Amino acid sequence: MVNRLAENSERSRAWIVAKLIEGAARKEIEFLDFIQAGSDSIERGEYYTQAEVEAWFEARVANRTARVAAE
Repeated sequence: MVNRLAENSERSRAWIVAKLIEGAARKEIEFLDFIQAGSDSIERGEYYTQAEVEAWFEARVANRTARVAAE
């Protein structure tokens, strides 16, 4: 696969591998940052409980059901 990428892009195998590693590392850092942002929100008390989410969802379904019935 790496050979094919290198041939098609006219780049060296080393360049291709370096770019692939760089891309994978960037995605991993973005994921870690995403997780940290969530942890920070929880520490600040900025989150919804399961019960709150379920109540919100049930209210939306009820609202939609009522609107459809009224049509």
